[in-house]
Amino acid sequence: MAADNTKPDIETNASGTRESGVPLNSALGVDRQAFLDAWGDIAEASMAQPAALFNVGAEFASKCANILLGNSDLTPDPADKRF
Repeated sequence: MAADNTKPDIETNASGTRESGVPLNSALGVDRQAFLDAWGDIAEASMAQPAALFNVGAEFASKCANILLGNSDLTPDPADKRF
């Protein structure tokens, strides 16, 4: 008889997409399938809305370029002791 490998904390909806669970947790280890499913969901959303992905990516690249060139007005919170 095969062992039951289902995880009780992970539910799937009608389309088979995972609804809950903990893909990454240092105390529990890595749920490889949940991690891959999450990246699959991101890829699906990216392909469904390519213009939104392009706009967000362009904005991120612009902010990174401004930081690297020293033209950014982003500053850390003065109360943040890490900086």
